[in-house]
Amino acid sequence: MNIHSNLKTFLTLGRTAFAVASARVFSLLLFIITARIFTPADNSLFIYAITMSQLLVQIGTLGWLSVIRREISRAEETDAPAVKGFILRSFQVPMASIVLIALVFATIALLQIGTINFNIYICISIITVIYSLLFIFREYLAALGLPASSILSAETIPFAVTGLILLSTGNAGVTRALVYFSFGVALGVLLQILLVKNRLSKFLAAPNSLYKTAHWSRVAAFALVGFGGRTLLDRMDTMVLPTLASAEDLAMYNSASRISSLLIIVPTVLLLVFSPRLSKAFAMGNADQLKRDMVLQTLLVGIGVLPLAAFLIAFPGITMEIVFGTEYRTAGNLINLIVLSQVMFAFSLPWSNLLLMSNGERIYAFAHLIALVTAGIIAFGLADTLGAYAVALAATAANTFLFVAFFLTGLFRLVDGGQ
Repeated sequence: MNIHSNLKTFLTLGRTAFAVASARVFSLLLFIITARIFTPADNSLFIYAITMSQLLVQIGTLGWLSVIRREISRAEETDAPAVKGFILRSFQVPMASIVLIALVFATIALLQIGTINFNIYICISIITVIYSLLFIFREYLAALGLPASSILSAETIPFAVTGLILLSTGNAGVTRALVYFSFGVALGVLLQILLVKNRLSKFLAAPNSLYKTAHWSRVAAFALVGFGGRTLLDRMDTMVLPTLASAEDLAMYNSASRISSLLIIVPTVLLLVFSPRLSKAFAMGNADQLKRDMVLQTLLVGIGVLPLAAFLIAFPGITMEIVFGTEYRTAGNLINLIVLSQVMFAFSLPWSNLLLMSNGERIYAFAHLIALVTAGIIAFGLADTLGAYAVALAATAANTFLFVAFFLTGLFRLVDGGQ
């Protein structure tokens, strides 16, 4: 039984690794295409619209995304009426918030009719709504034991569809490229609905619904602080550089980040596969399983991240030039700091996930709040003189702090039997 379970885990890891790798490749290819067919200024508009939509989804869903993964992972051990109630609320609460946010951006767009900003804000409004459904269903798929499908539908399809259409049509303009992206996101949602509906039907068929809205919202609120803080850290370039530096700085930083994001493939795979395992093990009080899973994840992160990090540090400028073009070679100077930041982030991910899956959302929240304040002070304080380097320095400081905090806290929790 143990051998069968381990074999199943490694097969799931393999499938998920393929899905995450394909998502990263198609994401990178899309931004390579836009970097080559758009000017740096136009490319920064495209990047801004996509990243702003992602930021709005992560914050606008009010922390329910991480709660979905944890609660649905335990669905089989939970009363059906409570699961049904949670499923309904997990769509109602975050989508109500998202619709309000989309209306705000649509209003902003109406105030700028006749400018490029009108098109950009309308696209952000539309993408944010569809993207929210995509992210919600992604969490359901991961929690239901379909991590590979969650990534293929939520990340690979949108980026692949957009890139393929742009390749076939050439320079279609920023607005049209964003419309293509919206189409790719919608296709991903349709696939997710087909995959999820049968697996949730047995819970939705329960005659009654039990709502623990106050409890779920409390948990989500702490997750929102942490998850929102994480998202703001990841999008610090979008918030800081367009106003305090330049659009070119944003394009350079974002491109360097796209390359270094390859370092997150392994921990992302591990999160998708091990999240349900950690949640179930904690719910059942299986401390030994928690310890084994954390040791294995940390070892796999080291094997998967450190060799690639060393390569990127050794050949930064050449890598940027080959991938994005001659204009982006100077962004290679950012690689060292960004790679260090991503390495710290990669090692922290399994340990932060342990907290989220074992009711440690308060620690997760407060740690990210401290990191966000620290990073904000550094980035906003130095951006006017250091430009993109200020954001890279801020991210490195924040991710180093988070790794130390989550690793030490996680060790104490394991020593205490996962409590």
